Amino acid sequence: MNGNGFSMTEEEFIKRHHKFEVKENQCSSSLVKHIKAPVHLVWSLVRRFDQPQKYKPFVSRCVVQGDLRIGSVREVNVRSGLPATTSTERLEYLDDDEHILSMTIVGGDHRLKNYASIVTVHPEVIDGRPGTLVIESFVVDSVWLFRITLSRSKERERSGSLLAASRTSSLGVLC
Repeated sequence: MNGNGFSMTEEEFIKRHHKFEVKENQCSSSLVKHIKAPVHLVWSLVRRFDQPQKYKPFVSRCVVQGDLRIGSVREVNVRSGLPATTSTERLEYLDDDEHILSMTIVGGDHRLKNYASIVTVHPEVIDGRPGTLVIESFVVDSVWLFRITLSRSKERERSGSLLAASRTSSLGVLC
């Protein structure tokens, strides 16, 4: 493990595939997940820009405008409990050989501005069996995350909710 909690292999993949030009007033983060399933099975779900609800539990519905290709736009409905109900997203890059998908958020009823993400999947061995390393990274304007954190803090003060407190903490760690 290195100083930011990633293994050397994870860090190498992040440096190679998850490059963002992080501007002033932006923040970036990466999430690593190890899945006990072969890479071809995981990629068959992750690559489906037209069906993110297959692997993202907070998505309830997705409609793609036009053919599925680079530049395609999808309208996503988000389940209740998140600070949004819709998101409009554009497919920026899809590479089936390297297992890379990149998208940006171009609209919706949320506060995320200049959001871009990259997802990569990589084969690995877990407990002697084929597994998959999934890395998802993003960049977003931190001013908006700060405002979300402030509004969540106000919600927590009003409601006393532990859930609101945990959301505030997790958002605060991102920047």
